[in-house]
Amino acid sequence: MDDPFHILLMGSTFEKPKVSVPYVSSALNYVLAMPIGEAKELSQFAQDEGMSCLGTWSREECLEKGKQLQVRDIVCRVVPFCEGGQRGWQAKDADGAKSSNANNNNNFA
Repeated sequence: MDDPFHILLMGSTFEKPKVSVPYVSSALNYVLAMPIGEAKELSQFAQDEGMSCLGTWSREECLEKGKQLQVRDIVCRVVPFCEGGQRGWQAKDADGAKSSNANNNNNFA
């Protein structure tokens, strides 16, 4: 139960006429205590790209915060934590930095 979870802000939030980036930003600021600048950035990203990750908390905290957002007409999802970077194409080099495909261009003859 104490495993970390994420709250995802869904782009479908903005399908309602009264819901705007400033409205969502202020709700994120209030419910999540998120700085307004970051709230605006994440809201805009969700509107443009379809979703954004708002943060990571315990499952119970995510469910509570998610419900508070939903009563404010914000479409969000609570999903299990995912560290990422565990697939071969996301491999890290020996220093722990993510490897770049730009540096690994192979010339095939």
